Amino acid sequence: MARERPHILRTHAVVLRSIDYGETSRIVTLYTEERGRMAVLVRGARSSKSRFGATLEPMSHIEVVIFCKPGRDLQNLTETSQASAWRGIRRSLDKLETAWRILEFTTALMHEEEAHRDVYNLLVSTLAALDVAHARSRNLWPFFQLRLVAELGFEPAFTREDIAALADERGVLHLESGQVAEDVSGFTTGGPSGAVREASRAALRAFAILCRADARSVLNMHMDATLRSEVEALVSGYVSWHVEAALPNRTEKVFAQIS
Repeated sequence: MARERPHILRTHAVVLRSIDYGETSRIVTLYTEERGRMAVLVRGARSSKSRFGATLEPMSHIEVVIFCKPGRDLQNLTETSQASAWRGIRRSLDKLETAWRILEFTTALMHEEEAHRDVYNLLVSTLAALDVAHARSRNLWPFFQLRLVAELGFEPAFTREDIAALADERGVLHLESGQVAEDVSGFTTGGPSGAVREASRAALRAFAILCRADARSVLNMHMDATLRSEVEALVSGYVSWHVEAALPNRTEKVFAQIS
């Protein structure tokens, strides 16, 4: 069997996080188009003469050149250039919170060097939509959660007809399957009673829109504080049922203190 040789990887990436290493270097976690999540070493990144500038800051969208050598835990990033500025995100506290949550969630759920181009495209398109959003930017957080878990194989199983059939003011969501019905008798999938979440018809319909609509449509959704709280509880319940062990909450705690 031929041994893998050192090679140069050129790819687009989003910076998920960046930490100082040694006196002048950084370890940067990227979500790359070609290889998924990667941690790389950037020598001299903190030097006063560094050529990397702000490209290594979290939520930067960049083009990178990485020198890859088999057997290394950390590959060496040697060049970067900016692909998208996304300056609008940094001008709003709500947008910053949403962006940090998206980065933290992606870091927690995606495995090291497991290529998933659809996840990369989802991450980039969501952050791009967040950057230019004029209002309701917080809608993109539950949208992203549901879309990412769907990419991992946990897409809710409701149909358009299920949502249209919600005649009463309340209904139920089956957390395991994602089915929606007026009551538990409407489920084709069984399960313990704890796997069911009751909610208003408005919240269940908003949940459905977040699962299936594009980012532009999601940004047009109006939710008052009561409805938003209910919808976010539904999304959190559904996501937690499938990936509970990986759910992070550091960003939520930090921004709660700021608020």
